[in-house]
Amino acid sequence: MTLLLYILRQLTVSTAFAVGALAFVVFPGIAVSAVQRLGGVSLQAVLTYIPLVGVELAPYLVSLGFLLGIVSTFGRLAADREWVAISMSGIHPFRTLIPGAILAVILGFGTHALLADVSPVWKLEQGNFRGNALLEAFRNLAPGRSELDLGPFYLGAVSRDGDAFVDVQIHVPRDDGKENLVLVAERAELSISEDELFVQLIQARTVKRDEMLSNAAPAVQIKLSDLITPRLKDPTRAKHQTSSAMRAALAEGELDPERELEYRFEIQRRMAVGATYLVFLLVGIPTGLWLRSGNQLVGMGAAAIYAFTYYILSLRLGSSLALAGTVPPALAAWTTNILGAAIGLVLTWKLVRR
Repeated sequence: MTLLLYILRQLTVSTAFAVGALAFVVFPGIAVSAVQRLGGVSLQAVLTYIPLVGVELAPYLVSLGFLLGIVSTFGRLAADREWVAISMSGIHPFRTLIPGAILAVILGFGTHALLADVSPVWKLEQGNFRGNALLEAFRNLAPGRSELDLGPFYLGAVSRDGDAFVDVQIHVPRDDGKENLVLVAERAELSISEDELFVQLIQARTVKRDEMLSNAAPAVQIKLSDLITPRLKDPTRAKHQTSSAMRAALAEGELDPERELEYRFEIQRRMAVGATYLVFLLVGIPTGLWLRSGNQLVGMGAAAIYAFTYYILSLRLGSSLALAGTVPPALAAWTTNILGAAIGLVLTWKLVRR
């Protein structure tokens, strides 16, 4: 029991350290991306937006951190000759899997709960928050801001003259759904009411030769709600639905075939991602023991290759096969796990027989 607790403690510390290191590398990039996507909004809005994006990456960061922790811990056991001492003491090597299996099950259930109940809601909120934050920034324009981007509406200017924009290019959405009307003007003056944007252009002309303006000083009037609506995510897509909601929709039997395949695959995919920890456990232990601490960088590199290969196959290939109807959704979602587990079992068995 003392040995198992020792390994469990080492695994927990190594995994926590690896996840923290990965987050330290990844989240600054998320912050920069948030600033670019929410240009002109307050710092508070950016800080609120970052967790909405981070929740999508959390399951993959934690599982990769777990794999790195497994490789690091067992590599250290081998390098310090502790693995030799364990083998010579008569303890069956498979018993050393118990601490990792315990941690894998705990993280697996937590990851599945995150993917099934939390992440879909936050993904939908992410799109809504981004659109509303941009709309709020649009209503409260910074004095020197010369570019505005709200989905189908775009305005770029060379400079500002007080509240007016000078040397303007503007993209205006059409009511008939056709390609945006592109105009250039010497000057544009904006006024914003509760739900309307009013743009007065001076010396305006169209970019396309086959389009003409009847007035060199046209006025453009657009509802702000129409601009923000395209940014709001489709709540019926699988990635925005909780697993329980998708099961309920499938039970009603009123979904179109394409949406039904999407729902069935997504439900299975979330469970498969939760089971990834057990796959990484079987692959990570022999990798760590074979490479030892003398080649820790090689071990970390091997772990990263395992993880990225798994995610590419499961998220890209599995999704394509399932949605195309080539293979059943459940099989498409679990195939990568099955292959990974088989490889891990073979590696572990060879290690035990050495």
